[in-house]
Order: sequence, then structure tokens, then C-alpha cells
Amino acid sequence: MEEIQGDQPTSGAEWLRNYLPKATVIYVLQLLDGTDVNDGWAGVHSVQNRLWDRCGGILQADLEGFTNDGGYHILWQFGKTQLGNGRWLSLLPDGKWQAFEMMLDNPEQKKAFLDGRVPPGAILI
Repeated sequence: MEEIQGDQPTSGAEWLRNYLPKATVIYVLQLLDGTDVNDGWAGVHSVQNRLWDRCGGILQADLEGFTNDGGYHILWQFGKTQLGNGRWLSLLPDGKWQAFEMMLDNPEQKKAFLDGRVPPGAILI
């Protein structure tokens, strides 16, 4: 809860503050040095997807942040290495998630997302 204090957009942070106390199980996957070698990420994603398919829930990745239960990022917690990549995000403007793809290094899109608005030029999903 402390980690998301002051995170934006506020609708995502508020949703997460309400969601987390209801969680009964947390699965943690520790990534080791070999993850970036050959096809190491395939194994990580296979385990992650299997757990998510069977158990549901949300995801959290260091330098990326939290997702909603649909797998779309809901807070701006990206590290600098993530910038430039197109990412799937979601906002909760009227009680229903609106998913879209945006470029993380676009300042206009970032500002809109942080303000809780679907960014101009974002691709709706």
C-alpha cells in the first residue's frame, strides 16, 4: 500500500487500494540471471500465464508496475528502460475499464494518462 501512495492516475491507485486487501494468495516469481539468455523468458511467461489462467488476479512487475485483472497497466510505475515501448494500459473513468495502447515516451500521452484521460493518438483496445 505504501508503494502506491501518490501514484497516478488516481482512479487506478484507488482501485488497487480496494483490491489488494481482498487478495488471499500472492505468487512471487524470482527472475535469475539466466532469464535473459536464450529463451529464458519463455519459461517465466509460461509459469506466469498458467498461474494467471488458473487463479486469476492481477500482475505486478518491477519497473513496470501493477495491472488490473485484464492484464493492462493501471499506474505509471515504469522504469526508464521501458520508455519508448508501446504498452497496453487501462483507465477507470466511469467505473468501467477502458484499455488502450500508447507510447510511454510520448509526453502528451503520458500527461493525459496521469490526468486520468485516454491519451490523444492512443489505440483503443
